[in-house]
Amino acid sequence: MTNRNAENLKIFITNHIIPGTNIIHDGWRAYSFLDSEDSFYTHEEFNHGQGNFGHGVHSTSHIESVWNSIKSEIKFLYRIIPHSNYIYYLRESEFRYIISKLNNEGKEKMFKNVKNFPLT
Repeated sequence: MTNRNAENLKIFITNHIIPGTNIIHDGWRAYSFLDSEDSFYTHEEFNHGQGNFGHGVHSTSHIESVWNSIKSEIKFLYRIIPHSNYIYYLRESEFRYIISKLNNEGKEKMFKNVKNFPLT
């Protein structure tokens, strides 16, 4: 987003985030539309100015850690990627992350489904 104002943020969230999603944010006033009765989202605010950075996987440091890991992985594997294909690389990283959290039984189930998936 080139212009990060409230109107553009609302448009972006409406167009790219599934209704019902819990949005975690830093309390920036542009997110205030999430409090309206017609909002399709729940949200949690962690006001950094008040020293609140969240907890566990719902924390600023966890989110930044995951994002840095994804960027490092992409740079290591592909070096440079075209912006038009960025979403595919992010989805691949998401898949790798999910796989890393599964136990062996979960991995077997997932790969059985992938094995039967047609490639054409």
